[in-house]
Amino acid sequence: MRVDPKDANVLMRIGDLHLKSGAAPKAAEVYATVSRELAQAGFEAKAVAVAKQVLRIDPDRVEIRV
Repeated sequence: MRVDPKDANVLMRIGDLHLKSGAAPKAAEVYATVSRELAQAGFEAKAVAVAKQVLRIDPDRVEIRV
């Protein structure tokens, strides 16, 4: 099965699974990718919402704050 690396829904699900399995740093990384992809696609409000999830997991993530 192939997954589109820019499919935000699939990536969010992957991030959720990482978070539930206790791999919070990996979840934050996946969510950050989703946030960047959404912003590039013009979905700023959704990108901000996902960025907030990243900051709840890892408040020290500087690149998300920029």
